[in-house]
Amino acid sequence: MTYQPIYGPFISRDQAKERGMRHYFDGLPCKNGHISVRKVFPHGCLECQRLVTKNYRKKLRENSKQNTQEKPREFSKTNWPNGFYTYSYIREDGRPYYIGKGKEGRAWAPHGSKKKRWHPPNNNQIEIIKFGLTEKEAHEQEMDLIKYYKDLGWLTLNFTDGGEGAAGYEYTDELRKQRAEQLKGNNYGANVNWTPELRAKLSASKRGKKMPVTEALLKARDRLHIRVKWQHPVHGTHFGSASEIGRKFKLDVSNLNRVRLGEQRQYKSWICLDPVKKWIPKTFDVNAKNLRSAATRNAKNAQKLNMTTEEYNQLSYNQRSRLRKMDNPRQTAIQKGWLKDSNSC
Repeated sequence: MTYQPIYGPFISRDQAKERGMRHYFDGLPCKNGHISVRKVFPHGCLECQRLVTKNYRKKLRENSKQNTQEKPREFSKTNWPNGFYTYSYIREDGRPYYIGKGKEGRAWAPHGSKKKRWHPPNNNQIEIIKFGLTEKEAHEQEMDLIKYYKDLGWLTLNFTDGGEGAAGYEYTDELRKQRAEQLKGNNYGANVNWTPELRAKLSASKRGKKMPVTEALLKARDRLHIRVKWQHPVHGTHFGSASEIGRKFKLDVSNLNRVRLGEQRQYKSWICLDPVKKWIPKTFDVNAKNLRSAATRNAKNAQKLNMTTEEYNQLSYNQRSRLRKMDNPRQTAIQKGWLKDSNSC
């Protein structure tokens, strides 16, 4: 067994809590033997979390192979269609407003870029049009559907004609190890053999090219050269600008400047002692969020039992469990006297 050295900086969970950090690394193995970065809250190893997610997706992928066109099941984010498929997001009146193509859990995943992220609707507004397709067939059907519904003027979130994009790729453990060996020791050109010929060639290619100096660039340079106090649990206290600290310790200057402006708490355990404004963590009302989740869950369950939300809320937990096993739950609840028949009034 070969000895693998472990490098710091090391920090305990209590120290990370005091500094408001989300992750920490103490250099100790977890209960499964992984030496990895851990979460402060909820407490857990990131490598364990990655393996759990990988095994869970593998299980869902195996279960999706049982779904065929002859025996379709009710699809959800835990029960995927088999193969590639086309899907649509529909309005309450049944008209689609988005057409997409994907595989596995794509129909239930967030869409758009990081800056303009939007989430899919509830499961009763997601329609799987056709599944068990090849990627080429799914692309062709997506383009036909987008063209048809765009001519009707119904689609509001399809900004292209479809047919672009490829299926996601999941790295195997062997490929991860191979890639790690390739990148080992890579330090952004530090290991490049900078011969005089190479330096002269690079200098000639850059000669005469100047960056346009704008007013925004001048203001950004002024912000980066403001000298303040910085603190790190390992490197101690330093006085300097964001650009000076970034060059000295090989850090991203833009993230350091965000710490100085009070837009984030810390960056790689570096804290600004003289920020422009104090960092305030985002807070949200937990009770209001739980009430919204409960209301959404009750509305879905009431729809499955073919009754309104008001009628569903009148039932007890035991009554709801018994009605889920019956063919006509609403009629049975009226016969047993659990609900009043609103149609007879």
